[in-house]
Amino acid sequence: VALAKDSIQLIRSISPKIFVRLSAEDIFRTSRSNLLKFILETKDLVNRFGLPDTTGVATPEEIYEIVTQVKRITKGIDLEFHGHNDRGIALANSLAAYRAGVSVFDSTILGIGERTGIASLSGLIAVAFSKNNNWLSTNYNLKMLPKIDSTVAKILRIKIPHNMPITGPGAFSHVAGVHVNAMQTNPKSYQLLKAETFGRKTKTSIISTVMGKTFILKKAKKEKKVLSKYEAQKIASRIREEMKINGKINGEKIKKFMFG
Repeated sequence: VALAKDSIQLIRSISPKIFVRLSAEDIFRTSRSNLLKFILETKDLVNRFGLPDTTGVATPEEIYEIVTQVKRITKGIDLEFHGHNDRGIALANSLAAYRAGVSVFDSTILGIGERTGIASLSGLIAVAFSKNNNWLSTNYNLKMLPKIDSTVAKILRIKIPHNMPITGPGAFSHVAGVHVNAMQTNPKSYQLLKAETFGRKTKTSIISTVMGKTFILKKAKKEKKVLSKYEAQKIASRIREEMKINGKINGEKIKKFMFG
């Protein structure tokens, strides 16, 4: 504490109006009494406190509880959260920190960082957009996000994870029969965010390894053929097997499976 106070006072003596951010390393494994003492003794000297979950040890419930306590004793001071993703819950922890009063969040492109990284930029934007889309859309060009992620991935010679929010290959893709059928009727059925908002397009793959009988029945009706649900399910099963073996199937083969 003394070292932190001396350092800040020295900085202030050189530049009185400088913005000072103070971060206590690994605060979620620090004893609560030591953490609160540290903050109480330094809060009048800083503009912002950083609250890092350095090893990703905290749960959303713990984040909310501790940040709430810190917020209570640091009125008027910004709080910043830095959440590591060692247990895959960096985004959930960021949301808990937001609910408790944090206003600044650390993130990186693709979540890249030490070990399993921290909260990804695209993930944070996906969470924030569902809470305040007008502010984000007004202040940022969200259509640049896929290009940013793909550029960094290309430079680092890595692939964007399939399940990366917004920018991942699977973010706006639908292949299961029930999902595809519902999406064609109402795009909101199985998709929270609009792909076009982020410069992307929604993709529905009618023919896939998880397709069902709905497509077969619709195609039969279009061809003015009569198939029972049982027959349609058997045909869909044959198509799924063909897709698993060859990775693709042409229209002629589908018709052969359907109508002989």
